[in-house]
Amino acid sequence: MTDNPNYVSVEEYLTYEGYKWGKPNKGGYRLLDGHDSLFVNFSRNNFVWFARDQKGGLLRLMDALENNTNKAEHIQKLKKIRDERTGDFHPSVDEDIEHVQYDFQSLKTSPISEQSKKYLEKKRGIHPILVNLLADGGFLTDHLKEFTRNGHTKTIHNLMYNWRDSSGKIVGSDTQATIPTKNRNDKHQGYWKGIIQGSPASYYGFNFRFGASEKKQPDRLVITEAPIDAISYWQMHFKEIHDKHEQVAFLSLSGVKDSVLNRYISDHYLNADKGEINLPKSIHFATDNDKVGRNFAKKYALMLSRLNSFDQVELKIDIPADLNCKDWNDQLRYSSTNETLSYNIDAIDQVPYASPKQEEAFLQDEPALPKEFENSPLKETIDQNQTQSTNITTNDEDLTGYQEVNENPQEVLESTAEEELATQDAEIKI
Repeated sequence: MTDNPNYVSVEEYLTYEGYKWGKPNKGGYRLLDGHDSLFVNFSRNNFVWFARDQKGGLLRLMDALENNTNKAEHIQKLKKIRDERTGDFHPSVDEDIEHVQYDFQSLKTSPISEQSKKYLEKKRGIHPILVNLLADGGFLTDHLKEFTRNGHTKTIHNLMYNWRDSSGKIVGSDTQATIPTKNRNDKHQGYWKGIIQGSPASYYGFNFRFGASEKKQPDRLVITEAPIDAISYWQMHFKEIHDKHEQVAFLSLSGVKDSVLNRYISDHYLNADKGEINLPKSIHFATDNDKVGRNFAKKYALMLSRLNSFDQVELKIDIPADLNCKDWNDQLRYSSTNETLSYNIDAIDQVPYASPKQEEAFLQDEPALPKEFENSPLKETIDQNQTQSTNITTNDEDLTGYQEVNENPQEVLESTAEEELATQDAEIKI
């Protein structure tokens, strides 16, 4: 931290704007309240926003938070912050936080509660059959958090979307509040969400396979940003998958992280011992229909298209047919259509981004699913290889020592912003 009186830090700017943040992790990064995966580092004076694939120093943080790239206006605001100083601002001192490694068995968990089911079914529009399928397989559980106030202890049930590696072990989790918070915001509709501490978020994400269980490899891989979008896409394509007798793999990146997709393809489709790669027939990039999601999908699809191994793989970019809906859960809740528009890489630039309308969610009392499947033995169609060690009450002695890449996502944050910082001035002159 510089003593230059003309210098305004990331922390001083956020304090002036009224933002709040959590405790620092091992690398000194703090999660900004109300912003999914946006971490700030006060000692390094930078930020990383995983969900938007953005990083940098103060001016780029202002671009992201204010949705404004006018540098002159930013400089004027920083001058105002400097001129209005009262002398009471004192930078935070990062405390030493112990490295935490994810261990599912050490977490306080329970089978999915009625509150979590109600959230998924009534607020998110997920059919009860699909909720039960994922819950029975251990893909959905509850994370129990205890809070004590005025001598009274209350247990809160947060929903967990559990991540599995290629052998079926649980190696991390997204987490989602099922009771709205007081500080509502458009992005989360008032429901806090995050990632369980220690989860290797740069290498794994929520994933599952559904359909013809006798097939060794899925026919297609569908990639989304959020777990709820993977489940929503599944629901909207449920009959199609069944009618075509397909097996489909779903992967959520918890943002737009190419490292998660790299690891998934390597673990699930590459046999290094035999020098073989067994790929699905098609890969569908179903990220959000906005600039960030589109850029990620196009960039990664173009990269795969140049690899000889992917010559026979059909690469598609999928978007919700209703252009008022940015993602798949929005279409499931707000729209009367479940259709998907699927484009080749060279055609996607002609398609407009979504223009979401701020409306109340349209939900039936029970979300629609083809009636002919409501009484079918669906449990048999969830991939059994992926759920072979899913009993959440059974100790998995290999779990604690697992993590072949023993890296905490918080540590990854530390190196992620290094390259960006190297290209920026140490101080912003105002």
